[in-house]
Amino acid sequence: MLIASVLAGDLESMRSALQAGVSIEEQDADGYTALCWAAANGNLQAVDELVSLGADVFHATRDGRTAYLIALGAGKVDVAHRLEAAEAERGGDNGLGSSRSSESRPYCRAYSIEELRTFPEWSDRSTGSLPSDQFEEFTAGTIVFLQRDFTVTRSLWAHESIIWDRVTPAWRSFCATDLGFRVPSDFDLMLEG
Repeated sequence: MLIASVLAGDLESMRSALQAGVSIEEQDADGYTALCWAAANGNLQAVDELVSLGADVFHATRDGRTAYLIALGAGKVDVAHRLEAAEAERGGDNGLGSSRSSESRPYCRAYSIEELRTFPEWSDRSTGSLPSDQFEEFTAGTIVFLQRDFTVTRSLWAHESIIWDRVTPAWRSFCATDLGFRVPSDFDLMLEG
């Protein structure tokens, strides 16, 4: 009854169902709650009301998606932002399974070694796990990888063949300002719908 009301976009019927005692956490066969369906449909008003009435923003469907992830996948930007804020208000996504899941996603960006050598404190002596004699073999066209943790690796994979691990405020600033390095957020990766 509650889910059907949300699917129909009928807020009055949704309110009546809740007043009649229907559980706000009622689920369909796939584990979707009214909040999940409101998120999928981009119904910000229904989301706001359900959240304000205590709907579980961390509830995961049978396939493991929260209302935030459902809104994100459906391209419902305003709803995803609202659910991200609701998660933060309720203690945050500490398990990195919803609005903070991107923090556990691997990310790096390729650069020419010459671009990194423009950093004033850069040294052609390895500061990481890669032997310094291998470091000097790099030519102007050598490609290296700046990882999400601001280390630089010879390998695409984080924590493998590290050639730079002096992650200082100056290095972070250089990466952001001079290289334009920024780990994309969920919102950078989504199509708006």
